[in-house]
Amino acid sequence: MKILLFGEYSGFFNQLKNGLLKNNCEVTLAARQDGFKNYDVDINLEGSFWRKNPFNYIRQGIFKLTSYDIVGLSIYYNFWKIKSKFTHFDVVLLINPFPLQTHPKLERQILKFIFKNNKKVYLAACGDDYQYINYLNKSQLPYTILDAYKKNSTLKSYFLDSIKYTKKAHKNLHEFVINNCKGVIAADIDYDMAYKNSKKYLGYIPFPVTLEKLELTPQKSHDRIIIFHGINRLNYYKKGNHYFDEALKIIKLKYPEKVIILRTENVSYTEYINSYNKAHIVLDQVYSYSQGYNALESMAKGKLVFSGAEKEWLEYFNVEADTLLINAKPDIDYLVEKLDYFIQHPEKIVEIATNARAFVEKQHQDKAIALKYLQCFN
Repeated sequence: MKILLFGEYSGFFNQLKNGLLKNNCEVTLAARQDGFKNYDVDINLEGSFWRKNPFNYIRQGIFKLTSYDIVGLSIYYNFWKIKSKFTHFDVVLLINPFPLQTHPKLERQILKFIFKNNKKVYLAACGDDYQYINYLNKSQLPYTILDAYKKNSTLKSYFLDSIKYTKKAHKNLHEFVINNCKGVIAADIDYDMAYKNSKKYLGYIPFPVTLEKLELTPQKSHDRIIIFHGINRLNYYKKGNHYFDEALKIIKLKYPEKVIILRTENVSYTEYINSYNKAHIVLDQVYSYSQGYNALESMAKGKLVFSGAEKEWLEYFNVEADTLLINAKPDIDYLVEKLDYFIQHPEKIVEIATNARAFVEKQHQDKAIALKYLQCFN
């Protein structure tokens, strides 16, 4: 089967590609490189010209005057220049209804070409989009990724990439994609919650993880507990990293000789994935209901992870709380209590981290997950 993976988000399509190749598919990944994360792609559509100085200064000036990122035009041009490379696929899987993050009108033209020139097109529910953000706004969930903005509107600049999906242009683009695709597949429980009662929904397939690229690195010595906190500055409040930072201040004061805190910010994927090898505990995010890639890869490497593990996820996989990872909540006292417990009981770190690796091997192995996608496509 000849498959085009269109777009990239957190390395999802890189690892799905690995699984599809193991199932003897012919796979092309065409995308931008997801900002500073710099993921590998087969066809790079990134508008790199406008990201280099002095042209970046011109770009920033235009954005301040018009709120429009001219990089989108560059990506649009890059696509049309090589449009013949995006035809005659058996299946195209879109990472999102807005896969290249250009402008809704430009994106519609690109996707219109994709729909017209390929046999089947499916949509992955992954990342922010019109359906997901509107679900969060209307739901009665105990917390969401939008909470910090709702409580403090001065943080708006951190949420512009989410708020934009409430606009009419994105509603129209979303409806265009849904009307023309064959079906929608959720990539984790958070998106399953948003899409499960919607048109053309095919169900949830867990994220694939390429395990052979993730060496198991459990820490045998527990003389000092190493806690890793990796930050994407743009998503600092959206992911709830401020709760982790406040909790770590308390932990550092309480255990100055017993804890080492490692902190990185805005590093490439290649640097990030190796930056926590020495850690016992990895702090991922607070507002999610299940795990994204940072959490899953950390679990696969034998770390105790704080991330999303709410009842929706526990029920789907039929597992008990605090046996595979720790459910992180937007509550400083709760986070401090949990961290304190594991500092006092390091043997539990080993137990849960061992369970975590086994879980990822069982539920997220890339070849098995890719096969589930192929069954959907057929």
